[in-house]
Amino acid sequence: MPAGQWLALDWGYYAGGATTAGAGKAINPLSNSRYGLTFSQPLGAGLSAKLSWSNWLSGQYGQKFSTIGAALQYRWFNRI
Repeated sequence: MPAGQWLALDWGYYAGGATTAGAGKAINPLSNSRYGLTFSQPLGAGLSAKLSWSNWLSGQYGQKFSTIGAALQYRWFNRI
């Protein structure tokens, strides 16, 4: 891979939150796990583009979805 270019395999687990109605007791505590990939490509001095993808692995209550993301990053400081 060229300098500054990278690819990462991601995994995450998230827990917390629950559904409530009014002042009632919290029901269905939420948790899920996801996996994905992230790729970063340098575009020039201090500039890079990042693409990411994430997919559902486990969970419940409407958490079965995939995401795609794109970002353009600029580094405002010099390397040390």
